[in-house]
Amino acid sequence: MQADLFPEFTIHGLLGILLLVYPALGKLPGILTHAPRPQDSTILITQDDTNVRTITIRINHLDFGQLLKLADILAQNAYSDQFLPCFLTTMPVAIFDLDNTLLVNDSDFLWGEYLVEHNLVDPLDYEEKNRQFYEDYQQGTLDIDSYLRFSLHPLTQFPIQQLHQWRADFVDQMIRPLVAPGTPALLEQHRRRGDTLLIISATNLFITEPIAQLLEVPHILSTVPEIKQGKYTGDFIGTPTFQQGKVTVLHQWLKEHNLDLDGSSFYSDSHNDLPLLELVEYPVAVNPDEILLARAEQSQWPVMDLRKETVSN
Repeated sequence: MQADLFPEFTIHGLLGILLLVYPALGKLPGILTHAPRPQDSTILITQDDTNVRTITIRINHLDFGQLLKLADILAQNAYSDQFLPCFLTTMPVAIFDLDNTLLVNDSDFLWGEYLVEHNLVDPLDYEEKNRQFYEDYQQGTLDIDSYLRFSLHPLTQFPIQQLHQWRADFVDQMIRPLVAPGTPALLEQHRRRGDTLLIISATNLFITEPIAQLLEVPHILSTVPEIKQGKYTGDFIGTPTFQQGKVTVLHQWLKEHNLDLDGSSFYSDSHNDLPLLELVEYPVAVNPDEILLARAEQSQWPVMDLRKETVSN
């Protein structure tokens, strides 16, 4: 629920909706609200017990899971004589690059290798161009529009159902073994902190979506391949998530989810991600290239290599 809409509802009415899925709330007394602004809404539980006090809840964004947490707080404390202040806060966003960060290789490049290996494209021509585009990316000179036209074209040649079958095999056979050893612990660390986990990758969504599912990261921002009449067109929708495009798309996503970058972190291996690394509060260089390493050292950013270390929870 968007924060600016929250004061328009009484908590009593809000929890009345939750009664459908959370029967314990039926035992709560009547509830009133006093909301001078979206960020600081005071909830007063009224009943005969004079020991019941108010709770101040700081709200920037509430999803359904957080509403259930609120339900737990109210249910546990409604009749308590020790009604202590408690807070619900916006979860900081923990942002992760994918290729050569959470993975020890580049999923976009490897998908091209998979196509070549299975003779789904012209082997010699496609492999040569795929390697050249990858070198351009590493050098920071990639023409993203040209690359997307190249990489999305094979999707136009086959039915979506068949593509999804090949993609599932690709993820299982080539991606699953390439999850960096330190990745699961790092993601779990942020989950335990209550952060909102987000992958943002220059690799297109056809490839990244099942990888995000594999890593159990609920949010993914990638360049979106266009589909019309049940087929890929070879074109893409919106802004490619590459270099400054990552910042543009992220800002749109934050606005849609009523989130911000307070307390945010971003993990990346590439100097192509400097625009976003410079934007977050806690940039982290992961197995960085030479340019990013130099910048990290200059700015005293943490440097880590998930291929060689395990993150302590």
